[in-house]
Amino acid sequence: KDTQKFIRMKLSGVFIEEKPVDQSWIEKILDPIENGIQLRTWIEEIDSYAKDPEIDGLIIDIGQVHGSWAHFGEIYSALKDFKDAGNTIYVYADQGISNRDYLLVSMADEIYLNEYTGIDLKGIRMKVPFFRGLLDTLLIVPEVFRVEHEGKSYKTAADPLINRKMSDEMRENYSEISDDLYKLFVKNISTGREWDENHTQDIIDNGPYMVPEDAIAAGLADSIMYPD
Repeated sequence: KDTQKFIRMKLSGVFIEEKPVDQSWIEKILDPIENGIQLRTWIEEIDSYAKDPEIDGLIIDIGQVHGSWAHFGEIYSALKDFKDAGNTIYVYADQGISNRDYLLVSMADEIYLNEYTGIDLKGIRMKVPFFRGLLDTLLIVPEVFRVEHEGKSYKTAADPLINRKMSDEMRENYSEISDDLYKLFVKNISTGREWDENHTQDIIDNGPYMVPEDAIAAGLADSIMYPD
């Protein structure tokens, strides 16, 4: 056909399960919060585009996306299904692409960066704050009841309140979770970019790519452009 139809959309904001609720004008003044995007509604919209024979592709302006790893997995799957239906995906990053956000658009046919941005791809880490030292200065003694065996416990939800650093059990728990998330992270980026997983790991290990030319050389983006 002589013409093509693309849907341009902004991919950013907080993804939530429940239906967003509009704040009253008083709430907007006293306790302003970002209005969330209902994940199911968003996925249904993408699915409708995939089934529409008049739509040839998406142009995605990628921003900062917030949500759980489960949310990210569903967003990725929806966009991947859209592309697998024979459609094209173009991505433009006016302010760069963060570590997790790159996962979402890794299947894009073409990715363009602003001249002064990059791709902050660097893998996964977990950071846990511990409050026991603060509680001690306030003379607060936390009381926690949990299952233990020989003085050890894998029920570590309250560890930040009763310990000053990670226990071996907590480190083991979090390490296994991190390993699982990292494997999924690598697998989905590899599938999106059509790379071998070992190559993807090498790309991540050499990140981040804060200079756009470096991101392009690594195959993470295609070119530098301004919005116009």
